[in-house]
Amino acid sequence: MPILTTLEELYKFGPGPSSSHTMGPMIAGYNFYKLACQLSLEELSRATELKIELLGSLSATGKGHGTDRAVLAGVLGKTPDNCDPRFLDELAQERCKKHALDIKSFHANLSVDDVVYGPTVGKFPHPNTMRFAAFRNGELLECVRAFSIGGGSVRFETDSPDEEAEFYPEKNL
Repeated sequence: MPILTTLEELYKFGPGPSSSHTMGPMIAGYNFYKLACQLSLEELSRATELKIELLGSLSATGKGHGTDRAVLAGVLGKTPDNCDPRFLDELAQERCKKHALDIKSFHANLSVDDVVYGPTVGKFPHPNTMRFAAFRNGELLECVRAFSIGGGSVRFETDSPDEEAEFYPEKNL
């Protein structure tokens, strides 16, 4: 079976040092942002808090790779191709500084310190797992898990199997 891909999939531009620990989380955060933008005013008005959690490998090495600031930048509407590197530097230097997230009726102020480093070991669907959760007064309303599968590519738990490609069907060389 031939492997079908494009040059855009092979050569991606964005923040580093690791596409699976920076670009992937930024794209996942941005996709979560887009998903939230599609919610109705009624749905958004129920949420009072947003929590972003890094799990597995993203939690273990996230501080050194800048995963926390990359995923936050994505949630704030940035993508690898439009995020000014100075913004990521600012996030790193001013970890406590709050940044406004305004989506219709939902308003939150988020900082890099709001990104939670969860367990590094556990039964995660993928080693690079992120969890985006919305709460109302401490009660979980909605939770979405995303996986940074490498090369800046992302899958969500809700993706149907026919949306996933088997990139390398051979298991042995």
